[in-house]
Amino acid sequence: MTLPHPEYGAEWAVVVDTAAGEVSSISSAPGIVAAAPTLVKGGAALPVPARSLRVLQRTEIAAS
Repeated sequence: MTLPHPEYGAEWAVVVDTAAGEVSSISSAPGIVAAAPTLVKGGAALPVPARSLRVLQRTEIAAS
């Protein structure tokens, strides 16, 4: 898949990856324990293996 153009988000975090069996978090809230996420640049191609799911979270608010 191709991520949205950088004007919608310069960087995205992969927070759920069922192919790798990973759940990550970009939250720094107390009590959150998770692995550091893989980061992907806006507009980049991100392969998604067959029968898997990747959930992305924008790491910053896009400039308007």
